[in-house]
Amino acid sequence: MNIALVVPQAATTASPATPQAAGLSDYAHGLGRALAELGHQVTIYARKDAPRLANQRSLAPGLTVRHLTAGPPRPLAPADEPAQVAEFAGQLASQWRRCPPDIVHACSWTAGLAALIATRDQQVPVIQTFGSLAAAECRTTSAAPDLAARARMEALVARNVAGVLAASSDEAEELARVGVPPSSVRVVPCGVDTGRFTPRGRPDRRPDRLRLVQVGMTEPDAVSAALVRLLAEVPGTELVLATGPRRRSRAGTSVPASVRGIAGPLNLTGRVKVTSEDGQQGLPDLLRSADLVVSQPRLDPLGLSALRAMACGTPVAAVAAGGVADAVVDGTSGVLVPAGRPGQLIPRMRDLLAWPMKLTAFGIAAADRARSRYPWQRIAEEALAGYRDLAALPSEPPRAA
Repeated sequence: MNIALVVPQAATTASPATPQAAGLSDYAHGLGRALAELGHQVTIYARKDAPRLANQRSLAPGLTVRHLTAGPPRPLAPADEPAQVAEFAGQLASQWRRCPPDIVHACSWTAGLAALIATRDQQVPVIQTFGSLAAAECRTTSAAPDLAARARMEALVARNVAGVLAASSDEAEELARVGVPPSSVRVVPCGVDTGRFTPRGRPDRRPDRLRLVQVGMTEPDAVSAALVRLLAEVPGTELVLATGPRRRSRAGTSVPASVRGIAGPLNLTGRVKVTSEDGQQGLPDLLRSADLVVSQPRLDPLGLSALRAMACGTPVAAVAAGGVADAVVDGTSGVLVPAGRPGQLIPRMRDLLAWPMKLTAFGIAAADRARSRYPWQRIAEEALAGYRDLAALPSEPPRAA
């Protein structure tokens, strides 16, 4: 099968506009590599968002990425992406007139809209993955007017594609709320590279301290402040705030002033540090070094950070939302609290940190769940089943790699 994956930006960009955009690019690259390993021909189409990017590059046997010129060659904020859809769609249509794919899988609503425009004169089915829906975000943010317009466009895209691969049960339920028939939706979660993210490896940490790691921090928030205060209640515990590349490029990796303002009076400054989470080699080591990882589903609706931590044998603490709610088994591979009660997270973490043997057991269970449920090969097989089911494609054996 000739499969086209469409993403709004290239995964190789050093400073993605948002964590969500980076997550969708990681999703497309992980899925694309696994589909290629199953014998399919996969091309990832992304808007060229850095001048240095080659127009085309082979990533692996059967996997190619093509960077198309549409708008300025830099990462775009979400509000600026829609203005480039028409040009991006025109580039896709030009590519697909010469070599039409058997199916298109769009990742993000702007990618889906561009794919629908590009295929309107061709009989090529489009499958959609959103990752995060504005209709759900409207309930947890003050930026409702901007999100309301996006929510209308996402509903339009969802009703016009051949089907939607929802990344989580939460997303599937939200699609039903906006009028997408359940028969047009299949839940296919994000996967994780269980070869790179593994419990094997030497953690770089002080052996006499428990370590909390908060993943995906873009700016200090209420969760960061509560974690700092938790250190005062749990002696011998340190906190690592792991930022993404956008946050690092603006302010370095020093402890933010707002966090220092809390840690200083409590004499905890030496037990808090900030590090970048985007190093290709450093992230697995960081996750392996943690006793407990705190995930922020709002910034990672696919649950990718939680899956990576679990694959490294580290339990996860999070609010039950998005992909995290499906991935983490509360009381077995981590702790979850209801989406409307984030204040319950700190007491649950305090209780867990008081039982090192339970932390170890949770870590073993987390690694087992990541290896059994979320390896990319299994996710790719589920995606293929979704393609054939939703787009009514004939079954065929994969081509030899």
